[in-house]
Amino acid sequence: MMKQRSWLWVWLLTLLFPAAARGIAQPPHDQATHGITCLDCHAPYAALFDPIVSEGAAGPGSARTTLTDASKTWPSGAWLGGVVTILSGTNAGQFRDIEANDATTLTWTAPLPAPLAVGDTYRIGKATQADIETKCTSCHNPTGQASHLSDVGMHSTPGGQVIGCGKCHDPHNVEANSGVGFGLIRRSVRWPSAQAVTLFPSGGSNRFVAGTPGLQGICETCHTQTAHHCNGGPNCDHDHYTTSTCTDCHSHKGGFRPMGCTSCHDKPQGQRRVIVTGAGGTLGDFGRAAHHVVGTVQDSDCVVCHSTRHHRQGTVELKDPDDATTVWPVTDAAAAGTFCLHCHDGDGAAARGGKTPFSDGATVPDVARNGAFAASAHAGSGLACTGCHGNGHGSNLKKLLTPFDGAPGTDNRMEEEGFCYGCHGSAGTVLNEVLANGWFGAAYSNFGATIETAFGMHTSHPVRDSQAGHVFDAGTGTREMECTSCHDPHQDTGRYWAAAAGKAPVTLGAVWGGAPSEKIGLFDQAHVYEAPSLGAVGNDLSGAPLPIDAAGASQLTATIRPDYNTFCLSCHAQALGTVTAVDWTGKKHGAAEAEPQGPLGGALLAPYASGQRGRYFLDCLDCHEAHGSTNTRLLRVAANGGTVGNIPDVTTTRWRYLCIRCHAAPLDHHNADVQAKAGVSGCSTCHPHGSYASCTTSGCHTHGSFF
Repeated sequence: MMKQRSWLWVWLLTLLFPAAARGIAQPPHDQATHGITCLDCHAPYAALFDPIVSEGAAGPGSARTTLTDASKTWPSGAWLGGVVTILSGTNAGQFRDIEANDATTLTWTAPLPAPLAVGDTYRIGKATQADIETKCTSCHNPTGQASHLSDVGMHSTPGGQVIGCGKCHDPHNVEANSGVGFGLIRRSVRWPSAQAVTLFPSGGSNRFVAGTPGLQGICETCHTQTAHHCNGGPNCDHDHYTTSTCTDCHSHKGGFRPMGCTSCHDKPQGQRRVIVTGAGGTLGDFGRAAHHVVGTVQDSDCVVCHSTRHHRQGTVELKDPDDATTVWPVTDAAAAGTFCLHCHDGDGAAARGGKTPFSDGATVPDVARNGAFAASAHAGSGLACTGCHGNGHGSNLKKLLTPFDGAPGTDNRMEEEGFCYGCHGSAGTVLNEVLANGWFGAAYSNFGATIETAFGMHTSHPVRDSQAGHVFDAGTGTREMECTSCHDPHQDTGRYWAAAAGKAPVTLGAVWGGAPSEKIGLFDQAHVYEAPSLGAVGNDLSGAPLPIDAAGASQLTATIRPDYNTFCLSCHAQALGTVTAVDWTGKKHGAAEAEPQGPLGGALLAPYASGQRGRYFLDCLDCHEAHGSTNTRLLRVAANGGTVGNIPDVTTTRWRYLCIRCHAAPLDHHNADVQAKAGVSGCSTCHPHGSYASCTTSGCHTHGSFF
């Protein structure tokens, strides 16, 4: 019966309105061009039922304008706008627009031909906005007839309200804005807050936004509560991406909700690489070994650092973490340094969450340290943050080091000491003044001119992963020996010969040796520090005079030279693997009382005065190199203004050539007082099988235990 009625409606429409039955005349929804008829989209009332239905039978209390069914529990107003069709009884085939309902009763205005009888059956149908969308997307989908326009979907609002297709679009193409290529946009949008006339294209800087004074573009005609491009509201701006296409970030298919950064940047965007790892598995910057944000990157993380005001206009921009109104292009290296330090400082990103600006809740490390970085040697040389950290998103190397797509290399060299060698090595531009300028004469000719060369010598601090002692525990937990164990690239203020200017190259939490309270003279106030002679070494590489007087004596006096003893002993006071602990306060070259001049105390060489024996103490670097040496135990090849020569191991008798750089001549070890002090019981104590004992292995002179 229902099928017969459906065909009757079709026949009547065809007879009475032949053009409408076949299709509208104007494209794109026309029969001539696309073969679309009215019945492809529309069904006459009572012929086909809508997707949302309710069925039942009329009960007592039903009448010509009401239907009561006590078995129902409808939500109040749920069927407003729906249609009830009577299926049996006197009113069979009649349908009415529902104007109100409560839990059990429907009401309408136009009376039925006769009152409803108890038991008359009915069906309610209501076409929702979702039903209309389903109809539209039956063609507007990637494989449908309108596949070229498949990015469609209903407009949704933050409050959950849904705005259907027909509110903005005229499918029949009869309004002034309509037409192929213009999205069939209505001239009068069907929404209460819409302007009387909507313009599309808008006539403004892009076709969606007209701007003031009319505010008649399709993306502003209805909006009253948005932050951008609205036709009302106290805090609405009209400068948001005025030269961009709105749907680049607010897709039709996504309900015009703002698309997140990660929904695009999980795949290459033109020449721009992948930023976040997407479903396809292509590694993004935030998936590399070191990266900002732990865990899944959120869209809110991106705008902590980036401005989007010129998005998709060829320029990536950074915004000041402390003042979001200040913006710089990412290509501005100097500004990028300011940008980084305005977040990596005491208050973090003041405009974006302070010390925990990202979704992971991690605390931003303080690199600026109240001006420490600005006063550092690296900052003073013009080295910006991007000089070492080339990609703020992520890097294959530790600490976001550059190049971000590099490889750690053997022993992780390129993300540790090898990274520093990029400047302080054979391929770099930073030379070691002591080595490159031939300080101390020919003795240093085999050192080359760089720190990298020094670390490749016979003995060195074990910065390479494969070296014995690379992993150590100096009482504060297991660590690895790296350049940064002694040097903080964000704080160290200068080379050691610039100490008179309050500069220092080493760090103990903060820069060590620059302040008056961190000078070598205070290490042992009961004794005196006298800097050894450096010899006539001239100027530094820039031509500036070095801290040496005319006679070659060091001007790095006790009140100027950093306290390297305290610095070195922060590790070496403990045994480090095969390296024994150093008790410098109990040794005679340290803070312990040395022998006065006499049988046990020979003459000293300048600048030390023989008559002042017992009043001096030494600095670790008076005898040892800091980085590496051709000698054992990092011993210097030159000391106190003269050559020491080769000391290959701890058993050699050549140790005395270091000793005689300060002591005028070897003591008479056959002297009875000396032998008594040393506990010598016979010749074989010092001359087993007729040989000579080493100064250090004899047990007499371990870091100055006797002399």
